[in-house]
Amino acid sequence: MEKEKKEKKCAKSETAVRRCAKAALLLHRLKSIDTGHHENSQRQIQDLKIQLLKERFKLNKIKLCSFVELFLQLLLLLSESRWYVSMDLLSRVIRSQYAVRFLHAAVDFLF
Repeated sequence: MEKEKKEKKCAKSETAVRRCAKAALLLHRLKSIDTGHHENSQRQIQDLKIQLLKERFKLNKIKLCSFVELFLQLLLLLSESRWYVSMDLLSRVIRSQYAVRFLHAAVDFLF
């Protein structure tokens, strides 16, 4: 009888040890899952920050290119308008030279 009580006691303590071991194993797994999730979240945050910086750099580059394009278009417009003005002045000078020649020819013809 005592032997049976001893065996029951040993079985109970063995069961308690197994339960404690299982609980410790489950707690360890739970803790490692939380740590892994936290590390994964940190990695994702860093990746998103890098992606955000790349996008900002790309937007700044686009803004700079559009500003340079606008500046070049304005320069082209100004140079074209200057060319038209100079051509207009040149045509006026040529017309006035023809007018002077015509007047000289008319004066020579009349006198």
